[in-house]
Amino acid sequence: MPDLLILVLVLGPFLLVLYNFHQLRRSQKEIVALLHETNRLLAGKDHPADAGS
Repeated sequence: MPDLLILVLVLGPFLLVLYNFHQLRRSQKEIVALLHETNRLLAGKDHPADAGS
């Protein structure tokens, strides 16, 4: 039984770090998508002639 406890104590934080890293990666993807969208909108505003066509 103590072996199981050691296993949980060792793997628990490791799995938590992996989960947090996965969440962080997802957040980065959302941020990058937001930046691309913002750049696209800014590019559209920079060229009012393009918006009319």
